Amino acid sequence: MDTSQLIALLENALKDPKNRHQLIQQFQREIWDINANRNDPITEILRDLAYDLDFYEPNPKVRAEDPSFFDDTKLEEKIRESLKKLSS
Repeated sequence: MDTSQLIALLENALKDPKNRHQLIQQFQREIWDINANRNDPITEILRDLAYDLDFYEPNPKVRAEDPSFFDDTKLEEKIRESLKKLSS
């Protein structure tokens, strides 16, 4: 999957709360499959985001179990920040 497809997954996650969790999981699978030796700035931004998204938890009951988990609002913020970095 190329960078534009990864970005499309993130944009779709922002637009589609119903399927957000699945889209995030797909994004993470794809980004972790990229060659580990690839260290360009775009890949680094996407890997950092993929790591951060490990702490996204849509279920409030589960989220309450660990203060490191965050909700949809924080998820959207993190995605938008990364997309902004990518466009710079």
